[in-house]
Amino acid sequence: FFGYFVAFLSDPAIPRCEVTSVLLLSAYAATRKTLPERVAVPFRSAVAVFGTIALGMAELIASNLYFIKEENHPHRSLFTRKYYLRNLLSIALLTTAMAAGHLVPSPAIASTSLVFFILWAIEKLLEFADSTAFFLWPCVLLVSIYLWWASLWLRAHDDFISSLFAL
Repeated sequence: FFGYFVAFLSDPAIPRCEVTSVLLLSAYAATRKTLPERVAVPFRSAVAVFGTIALGMAELIASNLYFIKEENHPHRSLFTRKYYLRNLLSIALLTTAMAAGHLVPSPAIASTSLVFFILWAIEKLLEFADSTAFFLWPCVLLVSIYLWWASLWLRAHDDFISSLFAL
């Protein structure tokens, strides 16, 4: 089935990664205009892209239905408070990163956070389809059609991919 594999060594490593990424991206946004050009240029692309990738991966893993552990719910369920709160936090962080990427301006942050927001939405659609067993195969078909359309769009708009690494 569809997925990705990234692991953290322990559960507390995910919040540490989230906090570190948010602090790194905040410091990047705050010092983008104030640091001398010769000091900032070597770090801009790496901080923007890899800070956003670390934040996005941590959010995808932490908001996953199969990662969240509930003591009073023996079965995995979409209807737990912790699941909703983690997903609201993910939405808030990813949309804030997108907005900050457009305000700073940093196309690398905006584009990378948009990619992770789309991955998050696909993951939630597949989690819903898998947990309800209502329309799993039509959902997989829709995701496949969407990914085909996205590949065609990316081929026609190669500037989006180059903006991932823009300074």
